[in-house]
Parts: sequence; C-alpha cells; structure tokens
Amino acid sequence: MSFLFGKKQKQTVTAMAEVMENGASKVKEWLTNNMDKIGKVEMPMFKILVHVTPEGGSPFDAQMETGRPAIDLMRPGVHVWVNYDPNQKEQVSLVDDVNDILTRNPQLKGPAFQVQNPQLKELINQAQKPVTPCPACGKNYEGTPKFCPNCGHPISS
Repeated sequence: MSFLFGKKQKQTVTAMAEVMENGASKVKEWLTNNMDKIGKVEMPMFKILVHVTPEGGSPFDAQMETGRPAIDLMRPGVHVWVNYDPNQKEQVSLVDDVNDILTRNPQLKGPAFQVQNPQLKELINQAQKPVTPCPACGKNYEGTPKFCPNCGHPISS
C-alpha cells in the first residue's frame, strides 16, 4: 500500500554496539539537577554514546536513547544489540531487554557492579540463578522439579 500514498518503508539494520559512556552517571547528574522534580515527573530518556559495528560495514559512533532500568546497565564496554536506519546512522535504538544485556555482559553481575534500582537488583538476581530448558517446550525452569512448571512434561533426572 505504500506505493499508493508515496510513503517509503523505513529500512532498519540490527548490529552490535559497545557502550562508550556511563549511564549511571547520567542518571545521577539528572537527579542532582532535578531534586525538586523527583516524584512529580517521570525520569526522562537519556542519550548515551555507542560505537556500532555493523556486520560487513564500517563502524560508526551514534547516540542511543534509553530509559530506566536499562540506563543503569549502560557502562563503558557493555555490548548491546541496536537497530538503525542506514541512511541516518547518528541515532540508534536499543533492541535488547535488561535480561539480554545481563546475559551477554557477565561483568555486570559481579560484586563490583553496584545497582541502586531495586527492580534492577531483582532482575540481576534472577539472571544469576541457573536455569535449565525443558526438553519438551524449550522454556527455562529453575531447580530440579519432577515436572516442567511451564508445560507439565515429566523431567528425568
């Protein structure tokens, strides 16, 4: 239908990017400068510098906009998947969710990584628990149950 209305379909490419700035420091700066607004307005989206490495293309730097809780995980050296328009490479968007970021970046799970956000702390704790995929449905479960909590399939030990 786009040919009828003259709209061009937006082409997007997915690529790996390395975070170049500390997201937590951007949050701290915003909180320091907006103490009077805390609890009255939503925390904004933050722009953070990333170095994008497209497969088969030339690397480039871009701004990625993200909010909480993902911004708390944005530290130099963290790797995330992003989407971008090849005709407008200056702005990219985050594809990963928090669990994807934690799984790909084990440096975020150590004791040196301090998180103040209670929701994010819980996600990190969940990501550190060992999980096993069910042979029948493929969904993950924790511990050693006799039956998959997702589909009810018997689990052999």
